[in-house]
Amino acid sequence: MYVDGANFRRIARHLGVNPQSVANWVKAHAEQLPAASLPETVEKAEMDELFTFIGDKKNKIYILTIVDRKTRCILSWSVVWKRTEEALQRMVDEAPKAKWYFSDAF
Repeated sequence: MYVDGANFRRIARHLGVNPQSVANWVKAHAEQLPAASLPETVEKAEMDELFTFIGDKKNKIYILTIVDRKTRCILSWSVVWKRTEEALQRMVDEAPKAKWYFSDAF
């Protein structure tokens, strides 16, 4: 049910159990899943960022991503307070290497 989009409360109501029980079951199952596989070779990688706010408009955070254009697999991601070249370079260094990198000029 969770994979199909139902939240913990909805599943709990349907099953007649506590929502925390559902959260525990989902967490236990997720821990048993194998690690996501990454592509062995990456031709083109897309680098992008999204910003959002935590609490009020003063606390901006950035979600940085590197995605394989062919498989749409997330190669790397990071959440940072400031969008810096160093943060992006760390992600590039840790992700599978690509032949070409594309971004919106960041």
